Parts: sequence; C-alpha cells; structure tokens
Amino acid sequence: MANYRRTDTRETVAFMTWLRLTGRGEEADADPVVSAAWDHVESNAPLRPGEHLLLCRFMVDPETYGGISHVGHLMQLRICVDWIRSQGLGWSFILSPDATLWSPLMSHLGHRPVFDTPWDRERTFTMFACDWRVTPLEIWFDRTQPGALSDRPVTPAADGPAGETLTRTGFDRAVRDALRALHHPDDLRANPLLSCRTVAVEAEYGSTDPVDSPRRLLTETVAALLDEPRGAKAHRAVVTAFLERPRTQEASAQRLGLPYSTYPRHLAHGVERVCELLWRRERSEASSG
Repeated sequence: MANYRRTDTRETVAFMTWLRLTGRGEEADADPVVSAAWDHVESNAPLRPGEHLLLCRFMVDPETYGGISHVGHLMQLRICVDWIRSQGLGWSFILSPDATLWSPLMSHLGHRPVFDTPWDRERTFTMFACDWRVTPLEIWFDRTQPGALSDRPVTPAADGPAGETLTRTGFDRAVRDALRALHHPDDLRANPLLSCRTVAVEAEYGSTDPVDSPRRLLTETVAALLDEPRGAKAHRAVVTAFLERPRTQEASAQRLGLPYSTYPRHLAHGVERVCELLWRRERSEASSG
C-alpha cells in the first residue's frame, strides 16, 4: 500500500492499494474484485511462468473520491512507472468508481472495461484491464504519446492514393504481411494497408509516423478477438506468433501449452478472424465515404 502525505505535517491524506500477483492463492477468493480479475485472466489469456498481474484495488483521496485531484495524478504516475518498468507483466487492472469520467483516459492507455462490480451504496465500480502481451511497450508508447518518439525523418507511406481499393484476396495478404512486419517498420511502411481507408481514418487520430496507424489498428483488432465467443484461444495464438515472436512454431506451441498439431489451427483461425474484422471495417469505411 502506498501512502500520500502532506509535506509540511506528514499527515496521511490519501492511499493506494497496488497489488502485484503471480498466482491465485486461497486468499484471492476472499476479495470479490480480485477473484473476478483472476476469473477474467484465466478465461481469456492465463499468465505464463514468470508473468504477473498488477491490480489497482483502491485509490482513495477523501476530498475527491473517484474524481480528479493532484494526489490522483501522483497515483497515476506511480501506476504508469510500474507498467513501464515491470518485467513479465501479463495483465494490469484498474478499478474505478466513475467509469464515465475515466473511460476516455483508460481507453487512451489501452485499458478496456471488462466487468462491473455493484456496491451496496448505489455505486458501481468498473474494472478496466489491459493484456500487455497484446500491446508491447513500443506500440503502447506510440499510442499514448502526442507525437513520434524520435526526431528522425518519416519515410513516406507506400505509393498510391489514400483510400486505394484492394481486392479481398489482396487485403487479406496485406493483413498477414503486416502482422509479420509489426516489429519491422520499414516493411510496414511499404505495406498496401497504409493506403486503405481504414488506416487513413485511423491516422487522423494517431502520431505523425505512418507505421503507427496500422500497428495500432492491428493490435486493437487482435485484442477484439477476446470479445468473440471462444475467441481466447485464437487471441493467444496470434499474440504469441506476431507480438511475442518465438523463433519456431514448436516454441510457440510449447509456450501456449498446446500440442504442435493444435497450435497452427488456432493461429490460422485467429488470423482469419483478424482479416475478417478488418475487412468489415474497411467495407464500412468505403460505404460511408
């Protein structure tokens, strides 16, 4: 627990309970919020050996409980520092008593609402969560910064007018190539996806680096697999293959605890779903444009 004190009197004015958990012990079920967080992890993307989750259980400032305050900003900075410095961070959770106020910031920080916890005083707490295996820090930094992280010149996007139309076959091929190029900016800059309507729309809200838009679009779409029925296995396979990138498919299957014959099937299904979700979005942008 972190206490926040006045500098002149050393009086405690606020506190935060910031939990680092590596496994679900018996004590976890004594707290319904911690138990629900573990349920979410175990049903979507379980922790692997060496990984942990961080959970902000309480952020209490009596003067502005659940609102905006100077002490609250200090708590948020502490949380962000731990996200950045933690080795083996799998999931992070933040519980908020005012989802309406904090949803825009949580979305900006890559955290989406995963469940609500009603309280007996007519207040509902919302848990926001992020799977950090889906969003590596380099992508998270690009998403949360107001601009590019370096001053290097930006390479122009692939030739062709914005909004260029690809066939479905060409679009799927571009998505697959872009997934493989997530950690290779030069290859991603040359990908035909950069001239598609969906990426052009995404770029309006991103940084000045053209590779940030397809990166953000792909990682958000991969995360959306968790919202689909039985999408957790496909999600884990895609994250392992393209974001964590073990050297071989055998290593990927071993990391996921799957037989080697099963892993390619999960991966193929996940990639197909990513292509389908992005294609729907592309057609929607085309019809609205």
